[in-house]
Amino acid sequence: MNRKTRAAHRFRGTSAGVVAAVMMFGLADLIARAFTPSAAPLLTLGQAIIPLAPPAAIKPVIALFGDNDKLVLVVSTGLGALVLAGLIGALAVSRRRLATTLLVVAGLVPVIVIVLRPEAGAIDVIPTLIGIAAGVAVFLLLLRFGVPATHAEAADGVEQTVIDRAESDRTVSALKILPEEQSTPIVMAFYQGLTHAQISEDLKVPLGTIKSRIRDGMKKLRDELEASR
Repeated sequence: MNRKTRAAHRFRGTSAGVVAAVMMFGLADLIARAFTPSAAPLLTLGQAIIPLAPPAAIKPVIALFGDNDKLVLVVSTGLGALVLAGLIGALAVSRRRLATTLLVVAGLVPVIVIVLRPEAGAIDVIPTLIGIAAGVAVFLLLLRFGVPATHAEAADGVEQTVIDRAESDRTVSALKILPEEQSTPIVMAFYQGLTHAQISEDLKVPLGTIKSRIRDGMKKLRDELEASR
């Protein structure tokens, strides 16, 4: 993958993370304000962070913004969440599953903060949980159409069987029975770690053709491995 393509994918991943965070916390905030205003995730999280901040940093903010300090708190926490989500989105270019897990964990942080409040009720966490579900769904949807999946995540069950045995002598032997047009992209994907898009670019073959060759080759490999048991 050339530098320009990689940068474009990283930008799309970062954008997906930011949009997901907006959906996650924005929806949670709207629901919370309608039913349990005190459970708005950004406000709750910001209030938990304040005691951890040095007083020297807090006092000037209060003096400067006065009664608007709560708004500043929410905005500042939201900006921090967007930056974090953008970094997670950029990570999704190469580690999609890890990035998705980190996004969920980040969303659960305000849930933990809410639960730890003495006056918290079970209903207080519902807005944030709904926001997390919506945010992750948007994140995965945007990645699906904007950032090519890595080879491991694009693999189906048949491919995973071969991956599990990738280092075995039987797999190496089985590869030799395949036509070069099938074995070459398989080796590039599972031994060199290239994505389908990268293989298509390197071999100058349409992406759909590469996927078909890998899929058909994987089926042959699976059949050969099953027969050699």
